Formats: sequence, C-alpha cells, structure tokens
Amino acid sequence: MRRALLMGVVLLATATPARALYDWQGETWSLGLDGAGRSFTFVTRGDATERQAVSTQRLRLDATLRLGGGARVDAAGDFTAVLGTGGATAYALPSATDWRWRDLDATVERGDGYSLLRDLDRLALSLRRADMTLCAGRQAVTLGNALLLPSLDLFAPFTPGALDTEYKRGVDALRLGRAFGLRGEA
Repeated sequence: MRRALLMGVVLLATATPARALYDWQGETWSLGLDGAGRSFTFVTRGDATERQAVSTQRLRLDATLRLGGGARVDAAGDFTAVLGTGGATAYALPSATDWRWRDLDATVERGDGYSLLRDLDRLALSLRRADMTLCAGRQAVTLGNALLLPSLDLFAPFTPGALDTEYKRGVDALRLGRAFGLRGEA
C-alpha cells in the first residue's frame, strides 16, 4: 500500500504541467506569449532484462500576435527530450501525420537511449471580418464541439490516440468559417 501511494504521488508530481503567460499591448496590436512544461516518467517492472524506463520532458511555447482589423498570427512549437532504456523510447516519440504538406519537425539529436526533438506545430494567419473567418497555415482542426468527445472528430485526420493528447497536432489547412448566431459555425 505504501509503495502504491508513493508511486501515485510521484506520478502526480511529474505529470503536472507548469505554465507561464505574458501579454504586451500597443495601440493597434497585442502580443501574447505562453509556455508550458511537462514531465512524464514511465517504468516497467520485471527482472533485470525486462525492465524499461522512459522519461519525457516537453516544453511548449505559444505566441499570438493580434493586429488591427481582425488579423491574427498564431505560432507554437514543442521541444521534447526523450530519455529511456530498451525499446521503450519508441512509445514516447510523437506519431507522424500525413496531413502536413511540409514536415517542419526535426530531430535535433538522437543517440542510444535519447532523442531531442522539435516541432513547429502551429503557424497560421487568421483574418476575421464580421461573421466570417479565413485561416491559412498549420492549425488545429476540430470538426464539431461536444463536452466529452467531439463525435465528428472520429472522421478527422487523427488517430484515436491523438484525440486524448494535451494538444491536437497541427495540420496544414485553408479554412473558411461563417458564424451562425452564438453557437453555430459552418
């Protein structure tokens, strides 16, 4: 019982994200910077030949620039360090997506038991006029809204495991939306 309680405390402490947020404003613009750090560790139990461990540290930086006239630029990037033993590090690496025209991910360095990765996950320009929005670039696309699991996301270009991640992986898209009242959009 004591060991299970200790493992629960360690898991809770290492999986809790840390956040920081800063905003600057001018007369016709505003710039928001946001960052989050997350650490996760996974260890399997067994004899000495079967034990595996993975530790993932992730830093996500987000920036939003709002310009006059309804223009907005969103950018976000992930920097991830994966350390591990055995083949367990393969489970911690992000999955590839076919919905990106140009792969802006990069393996900064890879060695025996570690990988340093970066991913430009968002880079999009949005223009908003009255009830219309045009967004071009790398962005998160969600098809429909719901409180628990968006049902239309089952047809989205993501694997089922990607639906349960902290950030939905950005895809390259050109999106035109029109608002209908407070809750409708097409």
